[in-house]
Amino acid sequence: MQSCTGERYPTRSIKQKVPRDWNYS
Repeated sequence: MQSCTGERYPTRSIKQKVPRDWNYS
């Protein structure tokens, strides 16, 4: 999945680059 929904961060680095505002656990 390469930003199929056009998200700010790729699905691969979404866990690596996750802003604190996202609250991704």
